Amino acid sequence: LLACSAFVYASEDADHVHHVEYSDGLGRCRQYMQSNAHWNHSTIFVDDDFSRDRMYVSMNITHKRAGAVKLVLRAKRDGEKVQQIRLKSYGHGGKGSNFVDTTFDDDASEHFPIWASEAPFMGDFQPDVALHRITGPAAAKWTLLALNRDGHTAKIDSWWLTFCENRDPRQDRTSFQDIANAQGITITPPAYQPAPHQPPAHYSGPNFLFDKRVRQNFWRTAVEAFARTTANYNSANYYVNQVKVMQKAAKLAGEKLVEAKENLKHHG
Repeated sequence: LLACSAFVYASEDADHVHHVEYSDGLGRCRQYMQSNAHWNHSTIFVDDDFSRDRMYVSMNITHKRAGAVKLVLRAKRDGEKVQQIRLKSYGHGGKGSNFVDTTFDDDASEHFPIWASEAPFMGDFQPDVALHRITGPAAAKWTLLALNRDGHTAKIDSWWLTFCENRDPRQDRTSFQDIANAQGITITPPAYQPAPHQPPAHYSGPNFLFDKRVRQNFWRTAVEAFARTTANYNSANYYVNQVKVMQKAAKLAGEKLVEAKENLKHHG
C-alpha cells in the first residue's frame, strides 16, 4: 500500500512541471514541458496564472500511421467542467509516421497535411478547433490525448505548452496579428528542437487524379487490385464448378449403389 501511494504521489508530482520564461519580442512567454508521458495521454499542471494572449501546443509523438491518430487537448479547473478541443482529426496524415516538433497555433497559415508524403510532420499548423475556444486563465490541469483507431497505441514522447502575453494588455488576440504585421515583426512559435518546414502539398482541384505522379501510383495500384480481384473471382468460380461436378458424380454413384442393392435382393 505504501509503495502504491508513493508511486501515485511520484506520478502526480512529475506532472507539476517547472516553466521557462523568456521574451519573444512581442511580450513575455512561459513554456511548460512534459517528458514524463503516459503513452497516449499526458498531463501538465499549470499552478500559476499567466496571460493567454497567445498559446501554442507542441509535441513529439511516435506512431507509424498518423492518420489513425486523433489529437485532443483538455483543460480542467477546480469546480468547472472539462473544456475540450480537437487539434487534429482522424485521416489527416494518412500512412505517414510520427509527429516531430509539431506545433498547433491559431495563427498558423496551414492546416495539418492530408498527404503521408509530408511525414514526419514538422512545423506549425492550425488546430481543427481554435485554441482560444478553451476559455479561462492558464492555470489548469492540461491533458493531451493521442487517441487511435488502428489498435496500435500512440506514444507521447514529450509535449509542451507555451503561453504568451502581448506588450500592451489592451490589445486583444483578434487584432494582435495585424499589429505585429504593421510593426514588421514575424511571429515564430517556440519549438523544443527547431526543425525545417516541409514543403506544403499543392492541390490542383479534381484534375489531380491525372497528375503524372498520381498516374504512376494510384492508377497502377488500382489496375493491379482489379486484376487480382478478377483472378481471385475466376479461381473461386473454377473451384465452385469443380465442387458441383463432384457432388453430381457422388449423387450418381449413390443412385447406382442403391440400384445394385435392389437387384441383389431380387436375384439373391
